[in-house]
Amino acid sequence: MPLCFLWFISESCHLCIWRFVGGMAVNYFCFVLKISRRRHWFFLRILMLLCLSFAHSQAETYYIDSQRAFDRLANAEFEPGDAIQFKKGSRFVGMFAPKGRGARGAVIQIGSYGTGDKPRIDAEGRHPAGLFINDPAFWEIDGLEITNTDGSDRDQGALFGIYALADKTEGIYEHFHISNCTIHHVNGMVGGKQKGGIHVHIKDLRESKFHNLRITHNHIYEVGGVGIGNQSSCGNVDVKGSTYTSQHLWTDVYVAHNFIDRTGRNNVIARVSKDAVYEYNRLANSSRASTGHSIFNFNTDGIKIQYNEAYGNVGEGGKDRGGFDADYNSANTYIQYNYSHGNLWFCGIMKRSNTNITIRYNVSINDQQGIYFYGFDKEEKVRNIHIYNIHTSSSRAWISRFSLKVGHPRIPLLKTTSFCSPEMGLGGSTQAGEGFRFITISTRG
Repeated sequence: MPLCFLWFISESCHLCIWRFVGGMAVNYFCFVLKISRRRHWFFLRILMLLCLSFAHSQAETYYIDSQRAFDRLANAEFEPGDAIQFKKGSRFVGMFAPKGRGARGAVIQIGSYGTGDKPRIDAEGRHPAGLFINDPAFWEIDGLEITNTDGSDRDQGALFGIYALADKTEGIYEHFHISNCTIHHVNGMVGGKQKGGIHVHIKDLRESKFHNLRITHNHIYEVGGVGIGNQSSCGNVDVKGSTYTSQHLWTDVYVAHNFIDRTGRNNVIARVSKDAVYEYNRLANSSRASTGHSIFNFNTDGIKIQYNEAYGNVGEGGKDRGGFDADYNSANTYIQYNYSHGNLWFCGIMKRSNTNITIRYNVSINDQQGIYFYGFDKEEKVRNIHIYNIHTSSSRAWISRFSLKVGHPRIPLLKTTSFCSPEMGLGGSTQAGEGFRFITISTRG
């Protein structure tokens, strides 16, 4: 007998039962309270809706302990409140691409059970991702290990470890959390910004955004492209001088406590967000295949990049090998309380449309070319830059190729910049202090 016919019979039987039970209950209720016939039917309809809702809201837990179970559920559709549990110590091959949406208070969870190592998914470079979720809302992912490579160093395409893509339905994609995952050996050791470890994208939509995006406590290493990145076809910041407008920026974005090591391009790219926080991330040895700062923001308003450590960004093509970068099309950027060491540079600022940048309370130790604020020498669109309380003990603490010229008539530049070194290469007022010489630069816009 066809499965669809059996399902129809089952649903019809359930409906009849609930109608009978509901009708009996409402009849008794109305008799006791002497409610009119018209109101009797109103109560019956309400009770039927509640009963049907209850009958269809029972969340299920699905256990995946074999390749057969993996294949059976790889493209299944799940309901709000469902849980998908992978057995620890197990290995699965392919791409897990579940469908469905959770709901507020009833998220869909992907996790693990049992004892042993994290459950591992190997996509083998033959699938876009080890875990792919399309049009995600109210999902939580925790404790998986994922690889996606054929084992070679060549570019195997737009591959990811975990990939979330919204491209079908306009709206707000709420509550998408990824935590405690290990993502490694994705693609070859190649560059490119649209591939990598954990990426969340909006494509082909015009009025959509994510809200409550959390990427925390993940370990990402040996991946081609960018370790953690996001992108949107509809979010943007339009900066004109000191003013700006924005639309469809993502809200409540929090990326923290991740360790990202040996990426083909940047460790992290932070885009299209309002008041996002990127903090306590450890950013190591980025840009093995093409140059890029360890972390930079683009199309953001009010981002805080703070309490991060960046190191090991060295090699050829040195101007984009800093720990941090305030990129353009952004407003109200804060780069603060960070530790940069062993890179070519500490930080960059782009002179294209960019306003209200604050860089303060950072430490640069042994960055090979010292502090390097630069970008697009022929552009003069950046406004309102404030740099102060920067400490460095690099042997080359001078500001090399400092393209934001002191006293530039169109750029209100630095409040105060201070740095210390046994050897200084930039003129200015100096004073002795604890074995170092200090230079302070003050300018007026």
